[in-house]
Amino acid sequence: TLKCQTAGDVFLLLKSSDFVSSDLELLSKQPLPIQLVLRKWANLHESQEFRCFVKDKRLVAVTQRHADQYFEHLPQEKDELLAFLEHFLVESVLERFAAGKVPSYVVDVYVDRKDRCWLVDFNVWGERTDSLLFSWDELHGWGNDK
Repeated sequence: TLKCQTAGDVFLLLKSSDFVSSDLELLSKQPLPIQLVLRKWANLHESQEFRCFVKDKRLVAVTQRHADQYFEHLPQEKDELLAFLEHFLVESVLERFAAGKVPSYVVDVYVDRKDRCWLVDFNVWGERTDSLLFSWDELHGWGNDK
C-alpha cells in the first residue's frame, strides 16, 4: 500500500520511487523550485478508478486504472460510464484546467457510490504517463478524424 502514516513512511516511499529519482535527475540539470504535494489518504474501490485521455480538448479514451484486474460489472456499465465521465470532463475540467490553455493531458478520476466524480490526479500527455490498456500510438491516432 502507498498509505503513509509517518514522515519516515513518506521518505521511504520517495526514496524508492523511480519517478522521483528521474525528476530529481532532471532538476539537477535544470534547477527549478521543488514542491512536494501530499494528498490525504482515501480508501478507494479500485474498480471505480479511471484514467481519461484528453487530446485537443476532447476525451479520446478511458481505461480502468488497475489494468491487472478484471472487474465483472464494468463491461455492462461501459456506455453509461463513458457518457457520465465525458459529461463530467466537459462541465468541470476541459475549459477550467490551466484556463483551457493545455489541450492534451491525462486525468485520473474516481466515481463514488453516489455517482459523484472526483479528480484524483493530472498527468502529462505522453509516454511518461502510463497508458495502461492502450498504446501511445493508438492514443496519438485517435481524435484526429472527429
